[in-house]
Amino acid sequence: MDNQSHPENQRSENSNTTLMENEFTKQAHWSPMVVLIAVLLAILIILATTGNLVVCRLVWVCRRMQIPSFYFVASMSFSDFLMGLLVMPISLGYHISYQTTGKDTL
Repeated sequence: MDNQSHPENQRSENSNTTLMENEFTKQAHWSPMVVLIAVLLAILIILATTGNLVVCRLVWVCRRMQIPSFYFVASMSFSDFLMGLLVMPISLGYHISYQTTGKDTL
C-alpha cells in the first residue's frame, strides 16, 4: 500500500520531519560564550602539545640535559604531551556537544 492512500502516514512523516528540523535548529545554536571557550581550549591544546614536545626534544637532543633529573622532567612533559594530544580534544568535543545540545554524549 502507498503512503498516499493513508493520510495518517503522511501526518506522521510530517511530524517526524518537523521534530528532526526542531532538533537540528536546537543543535545549531552556538552562543558567543561557547565559541570563545572552544577557541581558548583549542589554543590551550596547541600550546600544550607544542610546548611539551619542545621540552621532550630538548632533553633528547641536548647532551648536557641528559641527567636523571631532566629525564624526570621529560617524562612528565611527555605525559602532558599525550594529555594535550589525546584527552584534551575529546574534552573539547564533549564541551561543545554539551553546550550546543544539552546532552553529555558526543
